[in-house]
Amino acid sequence: FETFHLLSTPEMESGVDVYRYTMDQIRLADEAGFATSWFAEHHFSNYGLCPNPFLPIVKAAGLTERIRFGQAIAVLPVWHPVRLVEDINVTDILCEGRLNVGFGRGYQPAEFTALGTSLDESRTRFDEAVELMTKAWTEEDFTHEGEHWSVPDPLTVLPKPAQGPHPPLYIAATSPTTFDLAAQEGYGVLSSGTGLTVDQVGDAYKRYEQALSSLEGEPTRTTSATGEFHSLRYVHVAATD
Repeated sequence: FETFHLLSTPEMESGVDVYRYTMDQIRLADEAGFATSWFAEHHFSNYGLCPNPFLPIVKAAGLTERIRFGQAIAVLPVWHPVRLVEDINVTDILCEGRLNVGFGRGYQPAEFTALGTSLDESRTRFDEAVELMTKAWTEEDFTHEGEHWSVPDPLTVLPKPAQGPHPPLYIAATSPTTFDLAAQEGYGVLSSGTGLTVDQVGDAYKRYEQALSSLEGEPTRTTSATGEFHSLRYVHVAATD
C-alpha cells in the first residue's frame, strides 16, 4: 500500500497549507508502514500544485525514516533530459537511496503550450528523452544528436545517484503496447485504475506478466522495479457510508 499526492486544492487553499498537510500525511504514512509516497507533476492550475516533485520529495525524506518516494509521474517531454538526470541524482543522494523514478508522456495541452512544447511531439520527445537519460546514467563522455536535443561535446553527468547506475524506473502505462514496452525495458508499471473495474486492472496486470514471461532473454535493464505493477485507486475513509 502506498500514498499518491496530487496536491489538488479545489477550494483554492494556499500552497503553504497544501504542502503542510501533505507533509503531515507522509509522516503518518511512514509511521504506519506504507511503502511509498508518489507525487504527481502538474503546472499552472489548482488541479495539482506540484510543478517539481523532487523538491517536496527531498523535504519529505528529511521528515521520515523508511518510506520510499517517487514521481507519478515526471513529464519527460517538458524537461531537458540531462537536467532531469541531474535533479534525480541529487534527490536520490539526499533521500539516501529511497527514490523511485516514475515517468510518462503527460497529457494536458495547456501545460505543454505554456512550457513551449507541442503535445503532438510527446511521443518522439519521450522516446528521445529516455535514450538521452540512459546515456547520462551509463556512459561517461557521451554525446547525443537527436531530433529535439543535442549534446555535441563529450559530457559526464555528476554527481552519480546513490542507487547505481540509476534508481528503479517506472513508466505510466494504460495501453497494451506500453505494457509490452515496460516488460521489454524492465520498467515497473504505474497504471491508473481510475474508471476501470477490478477485473480490468487484473487483465492489465496479466498482460504485463505475460509480456515479461515471453521475453527472449532478460529485459534491457533489471532493477527492483522490474515486475512491479502499481495501480491507483481512490479510497475515502469516513465515519459512515
